[in-house]
Amino acid sequence: MTFNITKAAHELAEAKTSHLERFFASPRSIRPVQSSSSKRKFQEIEIDWFRLPLNSIQTESAKWQATDAINEFFLSLAKCQTLADLSLATSGDETELASFRSALRVINYKILRCKSDNPSLFGGQPCDESLIAKGLKIRNDEVLNTVKRILSLCKKHFKEKKNQAVILKDLPKALFEQKGVIAPAHIETAITDDELILWASSLPSSLRESVTFFNFSRYPNLSPEAPALLKEVFPNISFACFGNLPESLCDVTLVPTREISEAFNPEISSQGSFPIPVEEEDEGELVIYDPEDEQDLPLPGSKGKEKVVEEAGQEEKISCIPGKVLKSETYEKSIIEDSSEEQIEIRTNRKILASCSPFFKQLFFGGMKEAALNRVYIREVRPHVFEACMKVLFSKTDLKEVSLPVLIEVLKTAHLLELPSVIEKVKCQIILQLENLEVTEENVQAVCQGYFDLENILKIDQESLIENAIILFLKKSLLEVDASSVKGLLVTFINNDLPIIKIFKFLKQEGNHQVKKAKTTQPTSLKILFRTLIEASLECQGKFLEEVVQVTSSYWKSSLTPGDRLDAYFRLLRACTPSRSIPISLKRKLFYKMLKEAESFEHDGMILNRRNSKIGNSRKKAFLEVTNDILESFGVNVSSETNNFSDPSRLSEHLGNLAEACQTLPHPGKKIAHKLASMAVKVDDKNEKAKILALLYKSLAWGTSRRCFEGLDVRPYYAKDLLTLMTPSLKESANINDFFNVSSTNPAALSLSALIRFYHPMERDWPMIFLQTEEALKTRPFDDLALALQGACYFHFALKDPSKKDEFYKASIKNLKNALSYNSKNTIALLYLANCYFKLGKISKATALFKTIKCNTVIRDNEDMIRFSLERSGEDFEEANRIIMEDFNLPDYGLAIPEMAFQDKSLLSYNLFAKLALKKMNETLLKKAQFFLENFCLAKESYNEETLTLLEEIYTLKEKAGGVDANKKQALKTAYKNLEARSVEELISNLLDSDSSSSFGSTEIITANDSIGTSGSNNFVEASNVSTSGSESADDGRDSEGFEIYDNLDVDSFFADMPFEPTEEPSKDS
Repeated sequence: MTFNITKAAHELAEAKTSHLERFFASPRSIRPVQSSSSKRKFQEIEIDWFRLPLNSIQTESAKWQATDAINEFFLSLAKCQTLADLSLATSGDETELASFRSALRVINYKILRCKSDNPSLFGGQPCDESLIAKGLKIRNDEVLNTVKRILSLCKKHFKEKKNQAVILKDLPKALFEQKGVIAPAHIETAITDDELILWASSLPSSLRESVTFFNFSRYPNLSPEAPALLKEVFPNISFACFGNLPESLCDVTLVPTREISEAFNPEISSQGSFPIPVEEEDEGELVIYDPEDEQDLPLPGSKGKEKVVEEAGQEEKISCIPGKVLKSETYEKSIIEDSSEEQIEIRTNRKILASCSPFFKQLFFGGMKEAALNRVYIREVRPHVFEACMKVLFSKTDLKEVSLPVLIEVLKTAHLLELPSVIEKVKCQIILQLENLEVTEENVQAVCQGYFDLENILKIDQESLIENAIILFLKKSLLEVDASSVKGLLVTFINNDLPIIKIFKFLKQEGNHQVKKAKTTQPTSLKILFRTLIEASLECQGKFLEEVVQVTSSYWKSSLTPGDRLDAYFRLLRACTPSRSIPISLKRKLFYKMLKEAESFEHDGMILNRRNSKIGNSRKKAFLEVTNDILESFGVNVSSETNNFSDPSRLSEHLGNLAEACQTLPHPGKKIAHKLASMAVKVDDKNEKAKILALLYKSLAWGTSRRCFEGLDVRPYYAKDLLTLMTPSLKESANINDFFNVSSTNPAALSLSALIRFYHPMERDWPMIFLQTEEALKTRPFDDLALALQGACYFHFALKDPSKKDEFYKASIKNLKNALSYNSKNTIALLYLANCYFKLGKISKATALFKTIKCNTVIRDNEDMIRFSLERSGEDFEEANRIIMEDFNLPDYGLAIPEMAFQDKSLLSYNLFAKLALKKMNETLLKKAQFFLENFCLAKESYNEETLTLLEEIYTLKEKAGGVDANKKQALKTAYKNLEARSVEELISNLLDSDSSSSFGSTEIITANDSIGTSGSNNFVEASNVSTSGSESADDGRDSEGFEIYDNLDVDSFFADMPFEPTEEPSKDS
């Protein structure tokens, strides 16, 4: 049950003044009343501001002692910003609004009295006060100002209402004395357009703005141009004045009809919502069409709906109750009976219509012949609905008594005709009806049908208040409907693509609010609803199941114990496993979620708890049964010699075997393997095989670490640790070549050795990396690390041998996609796939992938993409800016960080930082870039041609970078000469060594100079610490927090625009 805010105002006005005094003196809820916009957001407001729940403010004024209730009233009052809000709050009833104003006057008087009696509670007194006291005064002043503002709105409303009732009487006889023109004696019949406009323009501006009504019927000799001219002079004149224009002021007749022309081929406008008028030669009349539902074209967004289509010519309907169809009689009668033979004709003024609608402006003044036509047919609209739109436009009806289906039809037609004022008025009525609609089967059907009919409109309006009202009603229907009908209702919602996820998100928020307010557990009704939601989704062949599980698991986390959550996943997986309609990829994700719950051992009754309680053993048995069934559906069979796993070592061994089997699965197979291996280690920490597997897949980004092994430049650090575990002979090794050339039969060790070669700051022996990964893939074809590194090798081979670049790029893309299919978090594969697409000219794919990686360091491998993004704008430039700034740890341009902290950066980082500074023309960045290039490049003789060019360009910007002394200019000239001499020496050296150079199959060492790009920065590169991804912030490089974006990544959808095709040919123009 709800009540109007007017009632709340009366109750507070009748309450004792002492209650307000306690409120203003209370330090609780001192948050100032915010002046929010009149556009209410569903995500921020649990209920509409003008409808307060009955139990929040008691009906008896004596119960208004709680300051929270008073604060809630004032917060709701503050959200009223405009006259439209005020009218909506009081349902547009004049009596109710007058009563509301009277109550506010009493409240205002009580507040002023409280202020006079206790001035210290309000602002304006200069004194040293605590933050609480200051906040209290701010809140109290805001409350008083809010009440005064609403009273001003009420006064403005009644003033405008009074003006609307005033009809301008006879014009004064001495209208134009200055011009020597005297008004005629019979002014009603003799006044002209020019005289009327001249008189109106002579009025003071304040009076012109206050005029809201003009009776055109008193001046029938005015021309059709007069209404539009007068509207320009009187900007606030009501459209009610134009609803009953005399015949002499009307110049067009609109004839709505439901007829459709078969020969019409509509041409959709740029907005994609409204048709452009089309001319027809016959009969000299203009015909407008709106073929919204052509049979040969599918409705946008209608995929998956179970629609019931009646015979041709009837409305398309949805079945709101399974096995039951909304009767056509009910639907047709609820819309409007348009079967009458009487033709509707509306006489109006074309300029007035054009002034309030882009549609009519294009129709009447778009250069078409309708300017000379007296009759315009508008086809495929309901005549009575069109007439209702015109009546709303001209304030002839408020639609209060109209049914919801009719309002929806009027709203659709108003969108077609582009009538903003009509749209807003109809929206208000729809919202009010939905608020007060009773939960009955017929009303639920009508709301479901309405949501379906408004689907395209709701897609355009991203923050639709109507959609929010529909969600509120459907939420209420779920809570009030009989428990036996809930599942059928949810099946209806899912089958008809209703906003089921938004409904349950709101239910979850409401449940959390109730828990927080009452300090109790979640209501049992909500738990049953969420459980029924999953059952309904499964009954619909898993439709929306992934979204349903996402919102449900979030609810479970806050409302269920770990054991209950695990049992819920057991039930869910038992139901999903035999179903063929649920994708395997979704089953893998659900299985991984179950493992995250199962690895907990801190609570009694969990499967890893060592107490071996009865309930824990029962869950352990259920876990192993569910795991065995789901893995069999994945094609993974792991047998065990015994079914008795009470011994921890046996359970650990079995979990380790399951982990080894799961690493062959596509994504998230590696994550599943990591969870199972981690569980095995928790059960028995002596399981070395499981320990290695858990460490191997701890982070799937395969990034580098920020520190290396002391005495050796071995990175990433976790690769060194894993190799030491796999090959104990490396524990005492002090030679980096021992890690480069690991002699092991373990293919994972070969991949890790290749990874260390890949991340070496100076050397990248691509042929050796290729040979190591090739050997690893012979026994581990699912090794995403080996696949990614081999793809990187093919990419560099394409750069070294342009004659075979097509073949190499094709092989590289194949390996990189294979790697991502096993591990979508593999940043090496993501980065090199982006590089491949970039080299092949597929820029959109390259930039999309590059943004996904979220790099935070400038390295050789992302140089080309960063340089390209720096030359672009928008999101691409912002991504390059983010990477460079994070590489230098300069979120705020590094004002607090001394420049000397960056002296160990690479030359590439300095060059790109300088390019960014020049691009942004930021004075602080330019000065830093100048300091870096002068002190860390020129002074250390570590530079290239790009470095000198950038520094020279900075020197030319005297206003930004400041003056440059002669010594610095001379140092730049000397650097140019040294660079030229160095280039000559390198050229001679290359010519002498050309005969002894190695081919592709040799063991040639490819240094850092053979990096991805061909820019000038590659002529000279200093050794530097490199990083692949923003996830590698910890010393061991294993933190994967930055890559949670891939946790729920569906590889199939991830590659929807880049399908895996072994025969994919790169573009020849590359």
